[in-house]
Amino acid sequence: MIKKKQIIPSPAEVKFPMSDFDVHANSLLVNLIEVKDKHEQKFGVGRLLTLVDNELREKFWLQSQRVWVGQQSKDIEKFDRAVQGMIRAFGFLEDWALIYGVDPMPDISVFEHQMGDGSVMVVAKSEMDAKMFEQFRVKPTRFVDSSIKDTRDCHVWTMAEIEELLKSPVLKDVVEAKRMYGHAKLVNLTGFDDIQSDLDFSEPSQLPVLFNTKHAERFKDG
Repeated sequence: MIKKKQIIPSPAEVKFPMSDFDVHANSLLVNLIEVKDKHEQKFGVGRLLTLVDNELREKFWLQSQRVWVGQQSKDIEKFDRAVQGMIRAFGFLEDWALIYGVDPMPDISVFEHQMGDGSVMVVAKSEMDAKMFEQFRVKPTRFVDSSIKDTRDCHVWTMAEIEELLKSPVLKDVVEAKRMYGHAKLVNLTGFDDIQSDLDFSEPSQLPVLFNTKHAERFKDG
């Protein structure tokens, strides 16, 4: 599967020591991600990019490329200019939406997530929310005669459908693991490469108790 590179870099995990450039770049990327997130909450993930004309779309992507190049160059001034230009680019998209009568996302309970293959996963709270989302995609602008279309590669799911998926035999164990370990993270559905899982959630754990609450009572007063 071909993975689509994200529009802008994500801030790196802060691990000191870091170079002056990396500290500065990370700080700028936090601001840029905030602008991007607010834009996507208002207009949807990548939605306006599918609606705008080719010229504006290409300019937006070229500016995105400048951010990546600026990060790789380790040049603080170049990176500053690229990030500020990217912030303006999001503003231009929203100005275009205002001019062409493109409404923000309606007040429906949906969550959008761009997947690694570039498609957009849409999770709707209810069947009605899913239908309203699809209707909104069909007519994204208030103009009666408009060729503007939302051509994103979206797949829409309801919470009820996801519940059915979680009932599958494979995912039942994952759900149980998440009950037992709140920090558990699903990486993929194949588990560890070439390693058989020896965890059995069908019976009570036989592992020794490492932190016994009753024994701890003895030490609570010092």
